[in-house]
Amino acid sequence: MKKIFFTMLIFFVYQISIGQTSGNLKIEVTGLRNDEGKVGIRLFDKSEGFPSERKKAIKEFFVTPVNGKAIFTIEDQEFGTYAIGTIHDENENKEFDKNFIGYPKEGFGTSNNPKIFMGPPSFDKAKFDFSKDNQSLSITMKYF
Repeated sequence: MKKIFFTMLIFFVYQISIGQTSGNLKIEVTGLRNDEGKVGIRLFDKSEGFPSERKKAIKEFFVTPVNGKAIFTIEDQEFGTYAIGTIHDENENKEFDKNFIGYPKEGFGTSNNPKIFMGPPSFDKAKFDFSKDNQSLSITMKYF
């Protein structure tokens, strides 16, 4: 009887381990010019609205920066292809503020830290595959 129980236990543990479909995603945002306001991230699973349309993001989080960086952990996130847009919301209005010409007044960044040229990077340049139990990525904040 013990042998059957032990065999069944191993079988169930194996089935659970091969069927895992989610994990924890840790995002570290570095290079902040100060610790004022909040740092926000938006998680996108498609190009529509990336990187700044709040309503098109599948998740959004804000944290208070400490010592020039902000750390986020998204627990139990489904595996898949995603891109992240981030802002340093120094005035805490949860918007990406721009000047009258359209240049950003606050810090910004995206996953993969692509070079910025005449507007935000595309979803394709910022996308990454999330497929591990515990996965980390780093985004460097940019300012104009």
